[in-house]
Amino acid sequence: MDYILIIGANSDIGQDVARCYARNGYNLYLASRQIEILKKFSNDLNIRYDCEVEVVELDVLNYKMAIGSTQKMAFLWFQDMLEVAGQTFHHVDVVY
Repeated sequence: MDYILIIGANSDIGQDVARCYARNGYNLYLASRQIEILKKFSNDLNIRYDCEVEVVELDVLNYKMAIGSTQKMAFLWFQDMLEVAGQTFHHVDVVY
C-alpha cells in the first residue's frame, strides 16, 4: 500500500487533501507542528476509510524538533523533495 506524506495537515486544505487520498485507498503520514487535533482527525480517517494513519510532529523550519526516526525521515524527505522541486521548477510556492 502506498503512503502519502501531507505537511501542514492541520490546515483545512491539508485535511481535504488527506480525505481525498484516504478515500482513494492511500495510507497517510500527517505532519504538523501541533498534533493534538491531528490525532483526532487521524482516528476519524482510520475509521471512515479503513486506512493506516500516522501522525508526525514536524516543523519544517526546525530540524532539532525531529527527534524520532519517523520525524527525521519526514524532515529529510521534505528537504530532498524541495531540492528536487527547486532544481526542476526553479521555485516552490506551496507544498501539501
